[in-house]
Amino acid sequence: MSSTTRIAGTLVVLWVAQACGGTTSSPPERGSTVTPPGETSGETSGRQPGAPESGLPTSAPHSSGAPPDLTQCPAEEPALDTDCPAEGIVCTYGDGVRVDCRHARRCTSSTWVVDDNVEDCHPVPAAYCPASIPEGPCTPVTWDGQAIDSSGQAVCDYAGGTTCVCNLCRTEGCGGPAWECATPPANPQCPPVAPNLGQPCTTSGVACKYGFPCQGGGNFVCKTGVWYPLPSACF
Repeated sequence: MSSTTRIAGTLVVLWVAQACGGTTSSPPERGSTVTPPGETSGETSGRQPGAPESGLPTSAPHSSGAPPDLTQCPAEEPALDTDCPAEGIVCTYGDGVRVDCRHARRCTSSTWVVDDNVEDCHPVPAAYCPASIPEGPCTPVTWDGQAIDSSGQAVCDYAGGTTCVCNLCRTEGCGGPAWECATPPANPQCPPVAPNLGQPCTTSGVACKYGFPCQGGGNFVCKTGVWYPLPSACF
């Protein structure tokens, strides 16, 4: 698997020490509404949910046993090596379509550091991604452009929130690897491009899925007024 795959898989490793193949819940339907973990139906507050396995963390235990409180994420990206408010929180910044290409800041030993399990952006090989959203046959490649006989690891992203990967065709009668693209959630309560962890949101329980798990995508849920990660299994 690619290091982007590690993002999705290792996202969870930070806070649950589990990754692709670990204990995860089924991903939400794109743009669905769910009851965030730690809440009961109808509640608007509770504990932090898990995180998508795409570089995004779930819930790192604190010394007190309480899950991280992402409402403490600063609105503006904090400077590295400065004081941070709550051990274990991971906050992301930026507007890249791929969540692994955002800046990720983790509060460790009361200091902001780079979370390189979440922030692990690999450039796509030159001239690999079509200029517009592709369809049809493709050639799976690694991040350094080497052809492979499995699903492609390189991820192409497009303005507006669409991401595409070159995957093997697994159904009977398929003609070989073909482009598979994930479009933004249809739910208007979901931003067209993935939100940042700790960024404000308005409707508690709204869950939004972006891209592909373990390939630069992520699942998010609105809770206590900010976006948290949700767990999702790798392909």
